[in-house]
Order: sequence, then C-alpha cells, then structure tokens
Amino acid sequence: MLGHPGYVGGAVGFVPDRDIALVVVSNRLLVDGTPVPTDVLWHDLLKVTAQRSRTA
Repeated sequence: MLGHPGYVGGAVGFVPDRDIALVVVSNRLLVDGTPVPTDVLWHDLLKVTAQRSRTA
C-alpha cells in the first residue's frame, strides 16, 4: 500500500499476481459516529476484490 491512509487521504494497493490495483480515497472527518479504521476499509475491499476476481 502506498499513500497516506489517515483521516483525510488516499492510498493505492496492488495485487501483482492478479493484475489488480485498488485506490481508496477517504475523508473520515465527515462521518456520523466513530470513523471506520483504514485497515478495516482495506480488509473489506481486498476481501471483496479477491472473491470477485476468482469468479470473473
């Protein structure tokens, strides 16, 4: 993962063996309640991407 995945920022992640690039741009300062940690966002995104890349 490259970038600044803090409260306001963007990050790019690569999965080389599947030719996948992912981008997350977040502004966790504008949420109701408690912000979701960035690692949780990445985990969910990678999980869904891995599931879909196996079925595509």
